[in-house]
Amino acid sequence: MNPAEDFDLKGIFIPPQPKLMLQIKEAGEDLKKMAEIISTDPGIGSQVLKTINSPAFARPKVINSIHQAVMLLGRGYVINIINGLMLKRAYDHVDAEALESFWQGCKDVSLAMVLLARQLNILAVDDAYLIGLFHNCGIPLMLQKFPNYMEVCHQSYAEGVENIAEFENAQLKTNHCIVGYYVAKSWQLNKDVAEIIRDHHHLTSTEDKSAYFKGNDQDDLVCLLKMAEHICKLYHSLGKQETDYEWERIRETVLDHVGLSEPDFLDLQELTREQLGL
Repeated sequence: MNPAEDFDLKGIFIPPQPKLMLQIKEAGEDLKKMAEIISTDPGIGSQVLKTINSPAFARPKVINSIHQAVMLLGRGYVINIINGLMLKRAYDHVDAEALESFWQGCKDVSLAMVLLARQLNILAVDDAYLIGLFHNCGIPLMLQKFPNYMEVCHQSYAEGVENIAEFENAQLKTNHCIVGYYVAKSWQLNKDVAEIIRDHHHLTSTEDKSAYFKGNDQDDLVCLLKMAEHICKLYHSLGKQETDYEWERIRETVLDHVGLSEPDFLDLQELTREQLGL
């Protein structure tokens, strides 16, 4: 089935993958060449250093060299970081004031997912970081087409709404998840990441895990995402709500999957917020 067949994507411009990303991928496994390419863009280079020196990477000493950062992180991680940095640049034309909390939320969720993955011994740390950055990447494009989108977004997080994406569909005939899916496809992100972006508001409180879980690494990653969204309070920054109603519905399902009791999760939540300065 075509994921977009029931959605109206007319008037929504999906940004192509940036030229810098194509150049980095063409470098293949040549990390020296990759570092040289990154160094040609001072803005991106400085952000790579800022990222590797963040609490999520827990480096014992400050990294000051792009070449050293690339060698330490490895090709996959570098590509994911650059993708995230280029994402914000691709949306420079969208209302910056309206998206201030959006960009901070992307950063917080991506780092929270890395920290949670390490605490829970979930190996897909690279994908966790990328999903955190891209999971809501459809929001700026929705705002570009629909001037009232943020009002709809606030309403979608309200009490009584069973599914955020379906609420957006009812109001606008599309939603930020499906738009984000096509951004992920355009930027050649891997299939698992693209599908999680598309489906990340479809997790329910059902006891039948087969209704959403697929029995692969996607299950762990989507649970990390939902925990990180709650820990970083997207329900407040994006939804303007004091209560995370989505989390209240899915909490038991998520915690059961990752093997955490409620007290253990609260301890992990406190630790993660402390590490991120939230």
